[in-house]
Amino acid sequence: MRRTSVFVLCLGVLFTGCRPDVVVDIVSRIYPDGTIDRQVDVTGREKPTEAPPDTPGWLRDKSGLVLASPDRWDRVENGPAGFHAEGLFRSAEDVPPILAHIQDLGQVPDRQELHLEQEDLLVLTRWRYREMLGDPFGPADVDAALNAILEILAGHFRDELTAMYGDRIDLEGVDRFLYQEAGPIAREFLVARQAVPGVEQFQNRYSRWRDVLARHNVPVIYPADVEPGELPPDFWELQTDPLLDWSRSRLAAAVSTDDEAVEPRHLRFIPNMENLEERLVELLVRMYGSEEEGLQALEPLLQTIEGHYASGSSSRYRFRCRVKLPGTVLSTNGVAEDGELVWFFRGEELPAGDVILQADSVELNLPALRALAARRSFAAADLLNLVDILGERDPDDRLRERLEQAMEAGNLELLISDEDELPPDLQPLALELVELLRPR
Repeated sequence: MRRTSVFVLCLGVLFTGCRPDVVVDIVSRIYPDGTIDRQVDVTGREKPTEAPPDTPGWLRDKSGLVLASPDRWDRVENGPAGFHAEGLFRSAEDVPPILAHIQDLGQVPDRQELHLEQEDLLVLTRWRYREMLGDPFGPADVDAALNAILEILAGHFRDELTAMYGDRIDLEGVDRFLYQEAGPIAREFLVARQAVPGVEQFQNRYSRWRDVLARHNVPVIYPADVEPGELPPDFWELQTDPLLDWSRSRLAAAVSTDDEAVEPRHLRFIPNMENLEERLVELLVRMYGSEEEGLQALEPLLQTIEGHYASGSSSRYRFRCRVKLPGTVLSTNGVAEDGELVWFFRGEELPAGDVILQADSVELNLPALRALAARRSFAAADLLNLVDILGERDPDDRLRERLEQAMEAGNLELLISDEDELPPDLQPLALELVELLRPR
């Protein structure tokens, strides 16, 4: 296991050094029988303007990036700076996650879900494509990891306070401080970081963090003027001591009783900036037996809280996704190009929330339309109208039953021949449907 500074580990300090550039191309084709043909190409390089390195194992060693489930693809090709995978999958449930990241806690795959719905609307088939791509650690994982850290701190604080004051203080105040004051600040810090992801936006993120502290009445230290071309001091360099002082003050107030007024200056188990790392090492040794074992126990929790793609050690990822659906696309949050749908996003966006690719398309049922002697060419507005009638406005399939009868008889007009027999809510829909399907 790599040796990690305890201070850097616990504060999540991010660095803005050179990070490899990784481009992920995902191309998917959906066939009318529901099978999915997917191809993935991943290429890494030191900088976008440079050629991919030819050093064996460069991508894995430099970025810790691998194909998540190579045995589930029909064909896999590995190169020094990337890999290619392709496969034909019988259903959306069979499509494996694409990327996995080698971390101290093992190989961690991205969260990925693919849903494909096929709905028979008699004269056409509706396709609904939804794909979610997310950081390996989702909101529930982050919340659980943060709670685990708070519980570790709560146990440590209770032990220290009991040794100092016995039962003369209110130990329930430890939980009130951690879960009602410190915890909410930590969660707002995470939300602020997610709003401006990526190490390049650190100054904007620092500004948001200062706003969080100000809302919670924590003393805020603003950087002094710096010379042109120089970077202002790091947020944690300025803010760690004020945060630690505030923590001592708020914890002392939370546990004080009428019998014992706790002085913040006596809570030396909450250190200051100068001896913070030394005290953290002592705590790890006391709790886990050694600094190394303590880091091993804590690092998975802190990596989960930070998120893979928000980490300063993460590569710069660009994702380019293409999907080809059967029929005519009616709605999407992507961009249409040459009969395909295209999406682009960056890896640093994933900790802020899962990326959702979505599209709906329809494919005409030509034999059904011929059986009705109906028209077989529709503008997009007419297709949307058909989907609205048959897919949204007829939940009990009453209109569908009449349309099936008209198909069997080969007579579209049967839909409205006995209009009085139609329920009032279906009468205008039946008339709309006949108007849409009649040959023009």
